[in-house]
Amino acid sequence: MSIMPTLERDPLSGLVAPPLIGSTGTMPLTIISLIPDIMRHYRDVIVRAEKEVFLVTNYWQPSNSVETIVKAMRELSDAVLKRTKDGEKPQKVVMKLIYDRGSVEQLWNSHVLVKPKDLVSLKIPVPEEIPGIDLQVINFHRVLLGTFHAKFLIVDRKVALINR
Repeated sequence: MSIMPTLERDPLSGLVAPPLIGSTGTMPLTIISLIPDIMRHYRDVIVRAEKEVFLVTNYWQPSNSVETIVKAMRELSDAVLKRTKDGEKPQKVVMKLIYDRGSVEQLWNSHVLVKPKDLVSLKIPVPEEIPGIDLQVINFHRVLLGTFHAKFLIVDRKVALINR
């Protein structure tokens, strides 16, 4: 409750939930950039992941941006395997990728789990190609509401990159 009066004076002081205020720093930052620079920044953050990566985008079509993210996935997988001691089972990084590409199946279910056999056409590595990553890909589309437009990346619940 002691934070509430502060919010009236400075709205930026409440960028995190009250239990986190004082224990976690928040830095509001706006950067205007081009897509290739944004994707390189995404790559730099992804390859440093230790536990989990959540990547949400409204668009996933084979492109330079997709190639950059896929390269980051491969580098992350290699890094996980390198930091695994001999004889140990790798502590895989959990990666969830959500994108919007409407399909007939989404007339009944807006969340469609993309099967490994369908990853190839999307230029996403199949699980055997990235053994250091536990990958789940979801195609999310609400037919009547239109395109899912969110674009963000969260890594290890420490770094969040949000795009417009």
